[in-house]
Amino acid sequence: MNTSERILMQLKMRGPQTAQALAAQLDLTSMGVRRHLESALEKRLVGYEDSGGKVGRPVRRWGLSQTWQAHYPDRHAELTVDLIGQAQMLFALRAARMCQDFCRSELDVFARVLGPTVKVVRIEHQLHGARRCAYAVSKAE
Repeated sequence: MNTSERILMQLKMRGPQTAQALAAQLDLTSMGVRRHLESALEKRLVGYEDSGGKVGRPVRRWGLSQTWQAHYPDRHAELTVDLIGQAQMLFALRAARMCQDFCRSELDVFARVLGPTVKVVRIEHQLHGARRCAYAVSKAE
């Protein structure tokens, strides 16, 4: 990421700031930051607002322009929806694994309780779309 991009990213993440504050955050000179901001101003990527402060020169706070916002829209909502979807998928996979372990142990319990003379076979399985898990019990051959 070049210096201009780093400056714009700081404005995106932290909101309007002075050139001096940006310089301190990015370990640059105030003059160097101002030059980048002036260049970005010509490209209509940033704007500024002067506000009176203490006695002396007004404080100039630089911020991202509407043009920049249009080129790089805020996608937090989309990211949040994607993260929620990924979390749901992860928990569904974890639940399916737990269910498989439970089903496997259930089948083992039936076989142990009924003994070696009986054969237990699962004929319906919820994880494969069935309404319920069902087993067929027959004499072992």
